[in-house]
Amino acid sequence: MDSSNGRDKVVILQFRPAWDVQAYLRFCGIRHHIENCSLPRVETTGKLPQLRDANCLIPATDIFDFLSAKYVNMDKRLSELEKAQTTSLRSLILNDLEYALQWSYWGDDEHYVRETKKSLGLLLPFPLNMFLPWYMRRQAKARLNSKDMKSEDDVRQIAKRSYESLSLALGQKVWMFGDEAPTSIDALVFGHLMLAMNEPISEEMNRFPNLIRYCDNIRKTYFEPEKFNQLVSMNYRNAFSESLGFKAVMKTGPMPIPLASKRIPEVVKAEIETEVDLKKKLEKQEFHRNSKYFAAVSAFIFVGYYILQSVQFVLEDEDLENEYAELDSYGDETE
Repeated sequence: MDSSNGRDKVVILQFRPAWDVQAYLRFCGIRHHIENCSLPRVETTGKLPQLRDANCLIPATDIFDFLSAKYVNMDKRLSELEKAQTTSLRSLILNDLEYALQWSYWGDDEHYVRETKKSLGLLLPFPLNMFLPWYMRRQAKARLNSKDMKSEDDVRQIAKRSYESLSLALGQKVWMFGDEAPTSIDALVFGHLMLAMNEPISEEMNRFPNLIRYCDNIRKTYFEPEKFNQLVSMNYRNAFSESLGFKAVMKTGPMPIPLASKRIPEVVKAEIETEVDLKKKLEKQEFHRNSKYFAAVSAFIFVGYYILQSVQFVLEDEDLENEYAELDSYGDETE
């Protein structure tokens, strides 16, 4: 367990909520700060989520290995067979179920318009929110087509088969490997289930009550109690997230990618807002944003009109000078 020194050392950089990384840190009692970013990737270091620890920046694929090596190895009690099963389950989540989740975000037309595009419109800064969702969807659908996930039936069959495997592995146990304590695969499974919970593939997940019960147990045990929330600080609320705990909270505006030299704030308790408050805040934010756009467009039109008038005046002035020159030359010829 990592007790802290008054200032957060481990920082999660995330676009969508990195529930798996958050769960790992909470399981181990490691104090951390969550930095919500307004872009899905950092230009210099790639796709989010990432983990920053002191001067190290760790990509998503290496986060669990890094935490296991430097902080707490939750898998050290596992047998060789259980470690092999962990590798198999991890591959299942990071491949088949990850692609099924990507289809939920981008492939389902109705869900994309109603949820994904709407959330991206709130998160991304202008003018990126006008075209980046379309570009991200185009790339995602190309990846899905390369994996032969071209239809909803294909995706649902893969999701159903994968959730059935997870359900059989879990059985009636508290954790994937017994009732004693969580391991890294529990954090990974929980992270996926949380992201999938409000997506179209949740219909397949809901066929297996033990997975729902398992996810709810982790939420109630590690994300709702105050003793665990005291381990966490956050810059802004996340538009894709239900919580610092699990209430309906939203990020209030575009958030710049944090600099490495930026001071991490002290641990603070997040304020839970009601749905009505959030609606009013979002409406007010939208009003201010539209006002700024209107002012910018008006200023652009005014400046353009002024420049056009200036150019027209110069051209007319040149025409007059040419006419005067012609009259002078004509007078000289007459004399």
